[in-house]
Amino acid sequence: MARRLTKAEQAAKLQQCLRDKNYDPVSEILRIAQGHNTKQELRLKIAMDLLPYVYAKKKAVEMDVQSQPVTFNIDLSGADNGNEVQDAEPTQDSTTIHGLAA
Repeated sequence: MARRLTKAEQAAKLQQCLRDKNYDPVSEILRIAQGHNTKQELRLKIAMDLLPYVYAKKKAVEMDVQSQPVTFNIDLSGADNGNEVQDAEPTQDSTTIHGLAA
């Protein structure tokens, strides 16, 4: 009884078979995607499926934030009082920030 091939051996056997037949699946996918009769939905699916192989996925970034809440006072009245936008500065109680961050 023959032993089962490992996944690596199976992959190597398939790659060799594709080389023997002079067949490149990526070239075939691109040929289909660029075909004049290929519908836009299929082009988009092919592009979306190939994206992870070209561009790395962005990972979530963990942020360390202060445990105290911060309150922002924002004037939405629309009145232009001539004040320029200033960097935010915390007050003494460190819970309220006056001004807007530039």
